[in-house]
Amino acid sequence: MEDIRQLEEDLLKPSIRRSAVEVSRLLAEDFQEIGASGRIFTREDVIFGLEEERPVHRAVADYKTKPLSEHLYLATYTVTSELGTSLRSSIWRKTASSWELVFHQGTPKKANQP
Repeated sequence: MEDIRQLEEDLLKPSIRRSAVEVSRLLAEDFQEIGASGRIFTREDVIFGLEEERPVHRAVADYKTKPLSEHLYLATYTVTSELGTSLRSSIWRKTASSWELVFHQGTPKKANQP
């Protein structure tokens, strides 16, 4: 799904990440994230946490989507940046007017992992 891929890539852009308005538009009210630390983040945690984030360029590879139901899609991909490489998974839900991110997890990739 190209729509979802574009939304994922938008969420990686520093200009979007630092805008509470833009991030709020993309995250579902019931959004939840499991961070690399194992901590669970709420929608509000992410919106306000990203405003303070240092800008970093991130590149996406190995992007795939899989339908979970008529209105839910799983996106998986790899992100590489100066901070390292991480394996990402997101669940997107189709609403009447747009897609919204319901769940996200990023896990650091080990150096020797294929």
